[in-house]
Amino acid sequence: MDLRRLITVYERPLQVGGARGAGGRARAAGDGTLQPTGVFVTPQSLVTFPVASAAVTIIWKVLGQISTGVGTSALAALVISFVIGLFIYFAGLNQQATSQEKVVQFGIAILNSFWLAASALGLNEVTDLPGA
Repeated sequence: MDLRRLITVYERPLQVGGARGAGGRARAAGDGTLQPTGVFVTPQSLVTFPVASAAVTIIWKVLGQISTGVGTSALAALVISFVIGLFIYFAGLNQQATSQEKVVQFGIAILNSFWLAASALGLNEVTDLPGA
């Protein structure tokens, strides 16, 4: 299953030509084949920290409006961060990677998930360091 296709909403034909066409629309310099186009979020933008952390915050707050207590639960933000972080991990997983590379990438995904949770929770500074 190609997880990148879950975000694709529609396809439009690309025209042969330069980088920008009439009206400012992007055109391909290739063969004019159909290319998937995401409407709001693309797989490429989701893997950026600002978009991923915004996605976590938005999902967390929307669920908080639907279900009492979720919007103030730090655990809910952590769970959503892990869902987004693991989605990014699996979407970008290279099937030719060795087991060792996959373990390292998974470890980075876990670290990134905590980073996303910290961002959503507003933990932007380290306090109470030992010896400080």
